Amino acid sequence: MFDLRYHITSLTAVFLALGLGILVGIIMVDDDALIKEQNYLINRLEQDFQYLREQNNLVRLEIAEYKKTLELWEQFSQTALLPIIQGRLANRRLAVLQTNGQGIPEGLLENLETAGAEVVCAANLMEFPDLSQTGWPNKKSSGSEEVVKIADQICAGRKTEDGVVTIDAVILIGGADSQEAFLVDRLDLPLIARFKELGLIVAAAEVSGTPYSYIPYYRRNADIIIDHINTVPGQVALIWALTGIPGYYGTGPGALSLLPELK
Repeated sequence: MFDLRYHITSLTAVFLALGLGILVGIIMVDDDALIKEQNYLINRLEQDFQYLREQNNLVRLEIAEYKKTLELWEQFSQTALLPIIQGRLANRRLAVLQTNGQGIPEGLLENLETAGAEVVCAANLMEFPDLSQTGWPNKKSSGSEEVVKIADQICAGRKTEDGVVTIDAVILIGGADSQEAFLVDRLDLPLIARFKELGLIVAAAEVSGTPYSYIPYYRRNADIIIDHINTVPGQVALIWALTGIPGYYGTGPGALSLLPELK
């Protein structure tokens, strides 16, 4: 790739050399030789600047083309989305829980509902009273008791008269932006363990490019793992996986593929 910074640095060095050369030339060389050398350097500089202008224009054209292609793919994915997810999760009852305070990715709830699922609970766990009112996770305790209470609270109103939980699956959305917010072992993993004790399918996901990823932990504990839940392919992968195709889907090391293979 064309390195504009390198060329600017090189040109700056040439200017400095030119100035030094002029100074030395005044002292050591006759006027004709000095003028000849100056003209040569000026011509070289003009050629370099012309090259930079041409390369800059080429880079701008490439960026514009990439943006156009990206927009076309986005339009295509949105147009193709409905027929490939519609009805895939008919009669499924889901809970969507966000564990890092950053919000549920755009379009996820709508696409789950388009797929036929009923989202019975969508919540930011960091705002749950059982955590926020006790000062967790800032206190030193593990918080496991509070986390178990949250899991039971989420499922409590979704039981039949004989005590059977009517939620089919729980979707956790985690990942952290900083080391201080890295709570996977204190929040996400206890939640996953408790939900699995209750017999629920657990899908765990995060947005692409998360600075402090939970994916290595999710892979050892959750049924379904998605590492690009903020994208259309990531949300399609989640919906298809929830039809009964567990595994890790995404772009990271160890992913089975971008999407599950429908059978």
